[in-house]
This record gives sequence, structure tokens and C-alpha cells, in this order.
Amino acid sequence: MAAKVDENAIRSSALWNHMTAVLSQVVSERPEGILDALAPTSNYVLTGKALPPRVGRLYTDAVPMARSDVPADSVVDMTWATGFRQTAAPPRPRRVPQNGEEEEDEEPPVPGTIAEPPVEELPAELKDVVAEQRVLNTVGTGVPPEESYRLLVGLQSLARTEPVATVRLWGKVMGSRADYYIAEARLDANRAPEEEEPMEDEEEEGVPVSQIADVLASYMVKPHHATPREEAGKGLNELLYYAASTQNPTVWTRLPDVTPQQVVTARIVRCGFTGDLDARVLSHPKFPGQERHYLRAQIARINCATLVAPRDMYTADGALPDEEEDENGNPLPPPTEVPAYSSVPPLQPQEEPDPEDAEAVAPVKAWFTGYPDDELLQGKYWVHTAPTLLRCGRVTQPADQPPVDAEGAEPDEAVERAELIHPFLCDISRDATLAFPGHSRRNLPAWVFRRAFHNESSPTSTYVARSLVWPGAVTAAVTTRGRPGANCTMFYCGNGLKSTQGQHYTPVLPPRRLVEYAEGGLVLNVDSTVDEELAYAPLPARPRGGEEEDEENENED
Repeated sequence: MAAKVDENAIRSSALWNHMTAVLSQVVSERPEGILDALAPTSNYVLTGKALPPRVGRLYTDAVPMARSDVPADSVVDMTWATGFRQTAAPPRPRRVPQNGEEEEDEEPPVPGTIAEPPVEELPAELKDVVAEQRVLNTVGTGVPPEESYRLLVGLQSLARTEPVATVRLWGKVMGSRADYYIAEARLDANRAPEEEEPMEDEEEEGVPVSQIADVLASYMVKPHHATPREEAGKGLNELLYYAASTQNPTVWTRLPDVTPQQVVTARIVRCGFTGDLDARVLSHPKFPGQERHYLRAQIARINCATLVAPRDMYTADGALPDEEEDENGNPLPPPTEVPAYSSVPPLQPQEEPDPEDAEAVAPVKAWFTGYPDDELLQGKYWVHTAPTLLRCGRVTQPADQPPVDAEGAEPDEAVERAELIHPFLCDISRDATLAFPGHSRRNLPAWVFRRAFHNESSPTSTYVARSLVWPGAVTAAVTTRGRPGANCTMFYCGNGLKSTQGQHYTPVLPPRRLVEYAEGGLVLNVDSTVDEELAYAPLPARPRGGEEEDEENENED
């Protein structure tokens, strides 16, 4: 017997109310196709729109992963979107149990579904990539806006997974197969795990040759015993660098620390990047490492040559010796060259003087007023903020050599052997000029300066310093009229190679062939005869019995 249907329950149900609203809407509008209009009218009653929402959920719920029915080679350009949805989605807030409810344990993810990301805040300080790239786009460089949003999500993933304190986008290095995104970070000592000491790679002997390049590229620059590598957190290894492929900017790989041997070899060779960190570097002399090591060495070279900032933004104690006076008591100009430092002088931001103190404001007037007279279009108003890279592949003198006193030491042998470099925070106008064959100008400056278009009524201005030695390295400075200092952004976008100044690259020649030993008059071993062997044979041993009889005869005597 069928159960009795309660008419009052039907009229009070949600389905009855919804159908009543849908039919009332249809009757009032009287469309031509009534049956075709029922579905849009139902959606309009529910959501206020005729079409159903096409946007997915905000949070990454455990939903089945869709299978791709298209060929794999047709979606190569969309590889970056593999884990982009999970990385970009905000974490779902944790449900707070009500009064009397127990906190539910997290259920394990269902096989074949996407796990929900954990709820956590960003543990590192992340630079605003979108805002920085917007400034760089105004001066004709940087990455497009849609690419900067992808990088922002990728850098957030890096900050959550790696023990870093600060993260910023360093640049983009072009490759033949794929490009590299480079992130610059500072290690967080509280989150860093204890690392084991790196083991030196032992040379394999007796391994069969697989390629002819293994034989031809066997010559390698030997590391000098007096040039040790710089420790982690100091010198060239002060910061950490991570690389990600343009195909997937959410997966980052930490680049190894650089060694002096790698820097010295990178100066000699010239090899383009492929986009594969594990690729071999085919060069002469042989590069000591893979492409990841070569990329890290080029980053160190670019930083030392192109990290600049407007003048008076930073100060460095001990960068210059104390002021000297001439015979009349007048101060002498600071030296243009100083011996290499035993330690990098600490870089400190400029302290803002009292506006009413005219004597304190006068030395830094351009910085204090926000460079209002287009001072940043001149090279003397820009300074290097990175130490000079020495010939030995370091930025400081090795510890085993006696340090050089910057205040002026007696001219001994150590000072004479010390390499002379430009002082720390020196003007970039002192950089060596360039000479391009066939150019109308013989000496071209190493930097060019431009100002971005802006409204004259706007108090802000954007200036850019572009390097010609390392094409693609730029530094943008945004100044505000009447406000001290400027906001600087350094960015590199290029192939990672230094300018050849119009000259063809020629690799170094192999070492000279060693002189062989002269074989004239050389006599080989000749087999000796039996008589000759007997002539040099040792005498036979005396019998022991005869010796005992002789001793007894001596005792009787």
C-alpha cells in the first residue's frame, strides 16, 4: 500500500517554492519557447543570472583530475598550469568547532584526487613582483603582466617550501630549449636545516670514453691552492639563487654555491644556455661542472658588474682610507684605486639629516630632495653597490694572504702583490669604456641613462641605467620630488653572456705540445751472456760445519 502523501508537506518544500517562482516568472514574461525558457528561468531564480556559473570553486577541493584526450605535444606550452591551480588558490580556513563539538581529524586524500593545500601564512618577505615589473615595463624591459602574475604565484610557492627570509625576482635568462627564471633569496637561519660539508668530486679513472668530447675537452683550469672558495653567506655566496623553467615557474631548483675556479673558467669560455640544468658545458678549457654551475657563475659576474644605485643612498665604513692633506693642509681628493679588501665593507642606508641643518644637507642635497634636476641622467650620480670581482674569482683577498690596511700601510711585498680595484661605492662613470669597430665614436660609455615618459604634473619620475657590457641588465629608480632617496629595482633579461664589443669570440688555444725526449744515442737493454752473469754473481756462502771446526781449533790454541 502506497504511503499517504501529505499535501501540506509538499507545499512547504523548497522544490514547490522554487517551481512556483519559476512558473510565475514564465507567466509574467510569456516567452515564445516556454519549454526552452524553463532552464534559464530556473537559473535566474537561483543565482540571479540566466546562465549557470562557469567559474570553478575558489578553494581547491578534492575533485577528480581530468584526463587529457589531446596529444601530449599539443599542450607543451601549458605545462606551467599543471600545479598552478593548487598553488594560486588561497588556503581554506580551518573549521572552528562549535560548543560541545570535537575537532575532526583530517581525512586522508582519496586516491586520484587533488589534495587540499595546508593552511599556512607566507613565512618569508616577498617583493611585489607585479609592481616591480609594471615599473620596468615603463622603461621597455621586464616581463608582461600576465607572466608577472604567474611568477608571483611561483615565488610564493618557493617561499613556503624553502628556508628563505626574503625572496625577489632577479631576472630571466634565455636558453635554446627553454628559458630560466632566477629568484634571489636570503637564507633564514632559523628554518635552514643542518647541511653536511660538501664532498669534493673525485676524478674517475679507468672509465671508458663515451664521447670524443671527453678526450678533446680534458684540459681544465687548475684551481690555485691559495684561492679557497668563499663560505656560504659571505662574498659571492652571500645570497641564494634558485632557477625555474618557463614551462613551470612553480618548481624551483637551488643553484649550488660558486667556486673561484668556476668564475675564472667562465671568464674564458663563452657558451650559450640550453634550458637544462643537467646539461654539459662543451667548452675549452673544460668547465668544472654542469650548466647549473655555469649559470651560477654567470650570475655572480653579472651582479658584481651591474648592481648599481643612485649616489648617496648607501654608505660604507672603511671603503676609503682616511683623508690625507697636502703640505699646505688642504685635503687631497680620494684615491681612484685601492688594494683589494680583506672583507667586504658593510653597506648601510643613508641616514636622513635634519632639514634645518644646512651643513648636513649640503653633501647629500640631491639625494635629500629626490634628484629633482634629472641628476640620474649622469653617470656620476650612480654608484656600484657590489664589490669588484678579483682576478682570482673572489671578491675578497684570500685569508692566507696578509690583509691590506686601507688606511695606508708601508709598501711591503704583500701590498705590491695586492690587486688594485675601484673603491667600494665608486661612480660608474669610472668603468672602462667600450670600443666598437666601425662606430663613429671611439670610446663609448659602459652605461646609458634614460628617463621614462611621465606627466609633468606628477611628482614621481622613473629613471633607468642600462648596461652595455652585460646587455639586458637594467636598474630602474623611481624618485619622488621633495622626498629623500629612490626606490630601485635591478632586473636582468638576456642570454647571460657578456658583450664582445663587435669582436668574434675566439677560444683559447690548447696548451703547447710538450717536447719529447731526444732518442739519439739511446741504447736499449742487452741480454747478458752466462759468463757476464757469473762474473757479477755473489760468492757462495761458506759451509756452517767448517766454521765450527775453525772456532774449536782457535779455542784449543
